[in-house]
Amino acid sequence: MPVKGRQALAPHRGRPWPAGGDASPNPRVTVRDTTLGEAVKAAPWTDVGDVPWKGARFAEYRDSGPGAGPAGANRPHPDPERAAGQEAGDRLCGWRATAS
Repeated sequence: MPVKGRQALAPHRGRPWPAGGDASPNPRVTVRDTTLGEAVKAAPWTDVGDVPWKGARFAEYRDSGPGAGPAGANRPHPDPERAAGQEAGDRLCGWRATAS
């Protein structure tokens, strides 16, 4: 049964948390190749105080499911060339996640 007003209760996917109050780091998150349930806001990223999420490098790529959405002002999607350099193995010294 659908929950009335569930988008109002849905979580944001991320926000640029200023560690120790220092807003200078430029966080990067790419949620990719993920099945997203409906419990994700239509505008999934949010600001933290006066630190805007659009100043961070937040994106999604080839996600599916009801929580995924098309590229737009509130849902940046990298092009395939840029996304190719943002795989888990690129950041984790060659480690690759596998399904069990």
